[in-house]
Amino acid sequence: MMTRLGKAVLMVALLAAPVTTLSGCASTRSTTRQIDDATITASVKTRLAQDPDVKAHQIDVDTIDGRVTLTGEVKSSAMRAEAVKLAQRTEGVVSVRDNLSIGNGPTVGAKVDDIGITTRVKAKLAEDDAVKARNIDVDTLEGVVTLTGKVQSWSERSRAAEIAQATSGVRSVRNLLEVATGG
Repeated sequence: MMTRLGKAVLMVALLAAPVTTLSGCASTRSTTRQIDDATITASVKTRLAQDPDVKAHQIDVDTIDGRVTLTGEVKSSAMRAEAVKLAQRTEGVVSVRDNLSIGNGPTVGAKVDDIGITTRVKAKLAEDDAVKARNIDVDTLEGVVTLTGKVQSWSERSRAAEIAQATSGVRSVRNLLEVATGG
């Protein structure tokens, strides 16, 4: 019998399959790898949500080739350590990059500002022909934009950071984009 977690992971994988199949031709990762990464992301998010000590709604999870990146804000170092530990113990996770900060959480106004910044950065990336926006995840916390994903070249990586930095409201950019082998 399948557990609730197993059912949730399977559902995410099934829902992600058509989307990743459509975007697989332009992506640097195979459709199978994208589905595996989506499954890992869903599993980590589920584990974080089920833990009573971790505020999962404040943690963004991104996965590329089994490498998980946690971004967001938690209230204590214990909460941070627990989130990392939960991610590390998830099946399929190769490594965990901890980009969590400790604080009291942004105000409602700051959250709205961050959502607006993220939206503007994503729109600008989508408009630029030198960047494959669908391969780039954008997260914003208190005006700091974090770019994750996999791009084809070093010039695409640099261009994405330039676009983000030039967007109104952006205080700084953390460019964690990976360049595909041979790029």
